[in-house]
Amino acid sequence: MCPVKYSHIIILIAHSKTAARILSEMFKTRTINKYYKALVQGHPDAPQTLDTPLEDKKAITKILSTNEQTDNAYSLLDIQILTGRKHQIRQHLADIGFPIIGDRLYGSKPKGQTSNDAVNLCLTAYKMSFESPFNSPSQAKHYELGSEFYPHYSHKDTSNQ
Repeated sequence: MCPVKYSHIIILIAHSKTAARILSEMFKTRTINKYYKALVQGHPDAPQTLDTPLEDKKAITKILSTNEQTDNAYSLLDIQILTGRKHQIRQHLADIGFPIIGDRLYGSKPKGQTSNDAVNLCLTAYKMSFESPFNSPSQAKHYELGSEFYPHYSHKDTSNQ
């Protein structure tokens, strides 16, 4: 099962109002690249771009790659979002028939499970990259969680750690 009751994420913290304003503008103009790992049942095609509008707004999700997991029943997807809509990744993957394991709203329960209640959402914000405006000349910044934080599922694991 996904090992925790919450998703792992990378966060960016500003230590001044000026930095907060600059970083906010970078998110708004989409100059910060955001990457996620999602565990789904089955094997979607990759690479592919999902661009179904959400709530009448542009939404773009890219599945960059897929790696088969656990007896070839699951895939760990590497995803980049180019927009930031609420539940964007979750909705886009569900729309193409590959909802994220443990997603109680858009829903996929693991093979052999009768409900999603014992399984946590298998989605991790694992990488962020951008050109830092705080250095002169600007420097490429890259932050990434270790693979131990990536979502995983083991049908032998029945605990909710």
